[in-house]
Amino acid sequence: MELKLKLFLINGTGIQLISDQESNNLVYKNKSGSSGTAKFSPDGNHYAIYNETDNLLIYDFDRQTGKLKFKRRLNPIDTSGQGIYCSLEWSPNSRFIYTTTEIYLHQIDT
Repeated sequence: MELKLKLFLINGTGIQLISDQESNNLVYKNKSGSSGTAKFSPDGNHYAIYNETDNLLIYDFDRQTGKLKFKRRLNPIDTSGQGIYCSLEWSPNSRFIYTTTEIYLHQIDT
């Protein structure tokens, strides 16, 4: 099932829903997020999510419009069906993503 991403404008007058954005059917609603992490890169130009079901998804982020554009899906290690916890972190220069599971650590050059 495809998720709809919500775009909000937050300013001095409050919070306003701007529009919905398609997720390109890359995130699975019934399984995602239960054991993963999602983060923006330090420079604010990218967004990544890593979990057992979806693997590592990397998006470009348009800071002017608030829209995400799918860039790539990576699978550093096959975690499907293992029920393991996954997490990620960006390097300070936004070049590398570090993914971790209970026993693995990977460095990915974006």
